[in-house]
Amino acid sequence: MPAEDGGPDTVLSVQLDCSGSQVPGACNDDWPSGSEPEACTGIDHGVLLDAALPFDVVAGQEYLIRLARYENISALDYVLELQLEVPSGRVPSVQSSFGSPLRLSKNLQEILLEWSPSCMTLDSDYAVYRGPIGLFDLHEPLSCSSGDPFRWSEPLAGDSYYYLIVPNNLFNEGSYGSGDTGGTAWERPPSPSACYPQSIGVCP
Repeated sequence: MPAEDGGPDTVLSVQLDCSGSQVPGACNDDWPSGSEPEACTGIDHGVLLDAALPFDVVAGQEYLIRLARYENISALDYVLELQLEVPSGRVPSVQSSFGSPLRLSKNLQEILLEWSPSCMTLDSDYAVYRGPIGLFDLHEPLSCSSGDPFRWSEPLAGDSYYYLIVPNNLFNEGSYGSGDTGGTAWERPPSPSACYPQSIGVCP
């Protein structure tokens, strides 16, 4: 990953096995200029020394990460930093083809929210956000964990609020909801005080 550029000139690649079967495109010399197609072909860009390599992984697949120095550069200590980004999904909406959309009901004592599972199987929990009606980008977390997988309730408050249910996988949270205005798709913005960083996966 990008560092202080004060150490050895590194080359980073990812293989599927010890035979050197490289993951297509998974090689980098000088980040960001050393990305494909010239990375790891012997061309040293020589501007930035650190290597970085974002790539998509497949669940259940083992990977070998190869960290090397460029050609005859003297050996020094290496620092390898790994960052795992696991995308999260969305709860069903009116436009989606899976599950029942978020449902809200109330009585004289409480608000009850119920929803179907996220479109992504790794999503294990749900955050509950609330904001004032009319100010639709001021949602704040009521709880980063719903406790019950597909239900949330709270005492009925005097003011008018909207609620959002946002799935997460304990690494990242997903969509806050999306819509379509005149054929233009839009995504509701995350909360300024979000429970997790946002990384939205591909959903139906």
